[in-house]
Amino acid sequence: MSGMRPYLAAGGALLALGVGYACWTQTTAPSVRGFTEADVAKVEQSIRTEFAKRDGLRVQDVKLVRESPARLTGIATVSIPSLGIVEKACNASLGNRGQPIWQCN
Repeated sequence: MSGMRPYLAAGGALLALGVGYACWTQTTAPSVRGFTEADVAKVEQSIRTEFAKRDGLRVQDVKLVRESPARLTGIATVSIPSLGIVEKACNASLGNRGQPIWQCN
């Protein structure tokens, strides 16, 4: 039995290394950040504000939904005096630093 102790000690050391490696890989894996409800509301408000800056435009509604954690899609409904009510397709994504980037076409 005394001849097996070095093997048990070596096995325990390898097990400890394996557990340490598993913990390291789990804690350093990148986490996916997504839009929170507050983020969605801020982007919707930003779209409203930008359209409201344009002469003659009146924002009826802006509604965005999550397509994925880091992507929003939706519609901005605006009233244009010469055209009437127009719906603009909008989308938003998260930039490299986590800031929202949006556009409406």
